Amino acid sequence: MPHSSAPAARLTAALARLLLAAADRAARRAGVPNPFDVARITLEELAEPDSSGADFFHSVQERTHQAGFRWPCDA
Repeated sequence: MPHSSAPAARLTAALARLLLAAADRAARRAGVPNPFDVARITLEELAEPDSSGADFFHSVQERTHQAGFRWPCDA
């Protein structure tokens, strides 16, 4: 496998970030559940210093449900 040059790697990384940002904006505008929200919710809840594992689980479940995500077990 050939090694990519540093400029090519930077360009690829920049394009990947652009595509992710475009997908995030498109999901927000479409009003569908946005997978990027789940990542944000998870990171925010992981940053809570006084949260137990159960608190984390329940908070993530509640917030993702509010964001429009449903799991078969919630039906």
